[in-house]
Amino acid sequence: MPYLDGGASAAGMDCSGATTAMLKQVDIVPPRSAHGQYEWLKDAGRLTLVPASARTPDDPVFRTLQPGDLIFWAREGAEGFRVSHVHLYLGKEADGHAVMIGSSDGREYRGKKLHGFGIVDYRVPEAGSPTRIVAFGSPFPAAAQKTPD
Repeated sequence: MPYLDGGASAAGMDCSGATTAMLKQVDIVPPRSAHGQYEWLKDAGRLTLVPASARTPDDPVFRTLQPGDLIFWAREGAEGFRVSHVHLYLGKEADGHAVMIGSSDGREYRGKKLHGFGIVDYRVPEAGSPTRIVAFGSPFPAAAQKTPD
């Protein structure tokens, strides 16, 4: 399925169209925009804010990142930031390679560029990148979340 800015159907979808479509499969209806989904989780108290200094995947803030969490990216601006991208974290493959799923235009999976919906590498933007991960959190209500046995 191709990347389509503003899209939310089989003809093509953008990042928040993809997360919306995935969550609707489990009867969760989030706001349609990436920033709206960020605000939705923030208002629900299910968001972990990521400090601007967190620029590697081994930063302590990412220790609580769980499969199923939505990850939010933003560009810093004069007025702070506005979330502009979202993906759903899947976790680590058998070899330890971290992945996420969603729709984007140009992210990679193991060196292959993808344009549209699919599984891609989970990467934390390095220092100097114009974007950064600003938050992550579970879209699932607390009653539906599992705790480790």
